[in-house]
Amino acid sequence: MKQQELERLAVRVLQHLAALPDGTELSTYEAVKQVDGTAAQDLEFEDWFTLNELVWVKAGMFGLKLDDSKYADAAVGLFHHIPYVVTHKKPSP
Repeated sequence: MKQQELERLAVRVLQHLAALPDGTELSTYEAVKQVDGTAAQDLEFEDWFTLNELVWVKAGMFGLKLDDSKYADAAVGLFHHIPYVVTHKKPSP
């Protein structure tokens, strides 16, 4: 998948994550399946790494904090399969 397509998909995933309540736990793979099941099937192996990085890097721009510390030092699989907890950042006073 081209970089522009991955960036558009990352935005759609982040919009989806932003609509979820605080404390929701899921992985980038699960979020992509919820947003566009076809895209989840069409992504190449390498695309998942790029997409996951885009989601993590851009999360703050969507007012989100993604926390995967529950799985720190655990052998749970590839990055895009590791669940994280979605939290909405609180505005600074």
